[in-house]
Amino acid sequence: MNKLLIALAIGFIIALIDVAPMLLRKAPWLQIATPFVHWIVVGVLVAYSSMPLPGWAKGLIIGVITTIPFLFVLAQSHPNAVLTVVGISVVLSLLTGVVMEQALKRLV
Repeated sequence: MNKLLIALAIGFIIALIDVAPMLLRKAPWLQIATPFVHWIVVGVLVAYSSMPLPGWAKGLIIGVITTIPFLFVLAQSHPNAVLTVVGISVVLSLLTGVVMEQALKRLV
Protein backbone atom coordinates (compact mmCIF):
# COMPACT_ATOMS: atom_id res chain seq x y z
CA MET A 1 0.00 0.00 0.00
CA ASN A 2 1.45 3.39 -0.85
CA LYS A 3 1.78 6.43 1.41
CA LEU A 4 -1.23 8.29 0.02
CA LEU A 5 -3.56 5.32 0.48
CA ILE A 6 -2.35 4.85 4.05
CA ALA A 7 -2.88 8.55 4.77
CA LEU A 8 -6.38 8.48 3.28
CA ALA A 9 -7.29 5.28 5.13
CA ILE A 10 -6.13 6.59 8.51
CA GLY A 11 -7.84 9.93 7.89
CA PHE A 12 -11.03 8.07 6.93
CA ILE A 13 -10.98 6.00 10.12
CA ILE A 14 -10.33 9.04 12.32
CA ALA A 15 -13.11 10.87 10.46
CA LEU A 16 -15.52 8.02 11.19
CA ILE A 17 -14.62 8.15 14.87
CA ASP A 18 -15.36 11.88 14.93
CA VAL A 19 -18.64 11.83 13.02
CA ALA A 20 -20.12 8.61 14.44
CA PRO A 21 -22.08 10.44 17.18
CA MET A 22 -23.41 12.89 14.58
CA LEU A 23 -24.51 10.03 12.34
CA LEU A 24 -26.32 8.40 15.25
CA ARG A 25 -28.27 11.56 16.03
CA LYS A 26 -28.96 12.15 12.33
CA ALA A 27 -27.27 15.55 12.13
CA PRO A 28 -27.53 17.53 8.89
CA TRP A 29 -25.15 16.24 6.23
CA LEU A 30 -23.06 19.45 6.08
CA GLN A 31 -22.39 19.19 9.80
CA ILE A 32 -21.14 15.66 9.16
CA ALA A 33 -19.28 16.31 5.90
CA THR A 34 -17.19 19.19 7.23
CA PRO A 35 -15.33 17.34 10.02
CA PHE A 36 -15.23 14.18 7.90
CA VAL A 37 -13.32 15.91 5.11
CA HIS A 38 -11.23 17.79 7.68
CA TRP A 39 -9.85 14.58 9.21
CA ILE A 40 -9.09 13.02 5.85
CA VAL A 41 -7.11 16.14 4.92
CA VAL A 42 -5.35 16.10 8.30
CA GLY A 43 -4.30 12.50 7.63
CA VAL A 44 -2.71 13.50 4.34
CA LEU A 45 -1.03 16.57 5.83
CA VAL A 46 0.45 14.58 8.71
CA ALA A 47 1.70 11.84 6.36
CA TYR A 48 3.43 14.28 4.03
CA SER A 49 4.66 16.79 6.61
CA SER A 50 8.43 17.06 6.86
CA MET A 51 8.48 18.64 10.31
CA PRO A 52 11.35 17.11 12.30
CA LEU A 53 9.04 16.07 15.15
CA PRO A 54 7.66 12.80 16.47
CA GLY A 55 4.37 11.68 14.95
CA TRP A 56 2.27 12.64 17.95
CA ALA A 57 3.59 16.23 17.81
CA LYS A 58 3.03 16.53 14.05
CA GLY A 59 -0.50 15.23 14.45
CA LEU A 60 -1.22 17.55 17.34
CA ILE A 61 0.10 20.67 15.62
CA ILE A 62 -1.54 20.02 12.25
CA GLY A 63 -4.83 18.78 13.68
CA VAL A 64 -5.31 21.59 16.16
CA ILE A 65 -4.20 24.37 13.81
CA THR A 66 -6.56 23.19 11.09
CA THR A 67 -9.42 23.05 13.61
CA ILE A 68 -9.11 26.72 14.58
CA PRO A 69 -11.22 28.08 11.68
CA PHE A 70 -14.10 25.79 12.68
CA LEU A 71 -13.92 27.14 16.21
CA PHE A 72 -14.71 30.68 15.08
CA VAL A 73 -17.88 29.50 13.35
CA LEU A 74 -18.78 27.23 16.25
CA ALA A 75 -18.24 29.97 18.84
CA GLN A 76 -20.88 32.06 17.14
CA SER A 77 -23.57 29.38 17.02
CA HIS A 78 -22.67 27.04 19.91
CA PRO A 79 -20.17 28.74 22.26
CA ASN A 80 -20.52 26.03 24.90
CA ALA A 81 -19.31 23.38 22.42
CA VAL A 82 -15.94 25.03 21.69
CA LEU A 83 -14.05 23.36 24.55
CA THR A 84 -15.53 19.98 23.65
CA VAL A 85 -14.43 20.34 20.03
CA VAL A 86 -10.95 21.44 21.13
CA GLY A 87 -10.69 18.39 23.39
CA ILE A 88 -11.83 16.02 20.66
CA SER A 89 -9.45 17.68 18.22
CA VAL A 90 -6.51 17.21 20.58
CA VAL A 91 -7.28 13.54 21.15
CA LEU A 92 -7.93 12.72 17.49
CA SER A 93 -4.91 14.74 16.36
CA LEU A 94 -2.62 12.84 18.72
CA LEU A 95 -4.15 9.56 17.59
CA THR A 96 -3.69 10.49 13.93
CA GLY A 97 -0.04 11.33 14.47
CA VAL A 98 0.78 8.20 16.45
CA VAL A 99 -1.04 5.81 14.11
CA MET A 100 0.38 7.51 11.02
CA GLU A 101 3.93 7.29 12.33
CA GLN A 102 3.54 3.58 13.06
CA ALA A 103 1.91 2.84 9.71
CA LEU A 104 4.53 4.73 7.73
CA LYS A 105 7.37 2.99 9.59
CA ARG A 106 5.99 -0.32 8.32
CA LEU A 107 5.86 1.06 4.79
CA VAL A 108 9.60 1.71 4.60
